[in-house]
Amino acid sequence: MITLKQYENLEKESGISDIELLERIGKNTVDEIKRRLDIRDKNIVILCGHGNNGAHGFAIAKNLKETSPSSKVNILFLGKKEKLNHESKLNYFKVL
Repeated sequence: MITLKQYENLEKESGISDIELLERIGKNTVDEIKRRLDIRDKNIVILCGHGNNGAHGFAIAKNLKETSPSSKVNILFLGKKEKLNHESKLNYFKVL
């Protein structure tokens, strides 16, 4: 186990920007979803808040929209737009 501070230091030392990390998470999550499920021609709903998990949800939704054109990707945003962090805003405006 590591502390949050140790985790944050490891992130900084990796040299990967928050944006790049978020994009990788979105892509890898979608790759795993596609490995486990047939999502062609499906209606997909992603729930997002305004915090960090919302940022991940928006990244996943963006990747699904880009790589699964036969599926309908819906985002249910359960937060406040003015509370979105920088990373969330980047993908929020791309998918909504």
